[in-house]
Amino acid sequence: MRHFSSEEKTKIVLALLQEDLTITQLSSKYSVTSKTLQNWKRQFLENASFLPRKKWDKIHY
Repeated sequence: MRHFSSEEKTKIVLALLQEDLTITQLSSKYSVTSKTLQNWKRQFLENASFLPRKKWDKIHY
């Protein structure tokens, strides 16, 4: 089983949140289960409030 760095997990979760690809497509693309992606997404969202305020202020959509 491949080990993903925090940076890789974040990149994958952000792709999941963008909804350009389905969870099934991302699961296949990165060779991880849908359940793993759901867990990463949940953990990411649970910890999102810990991002420094300055970093959020610089994010523009």
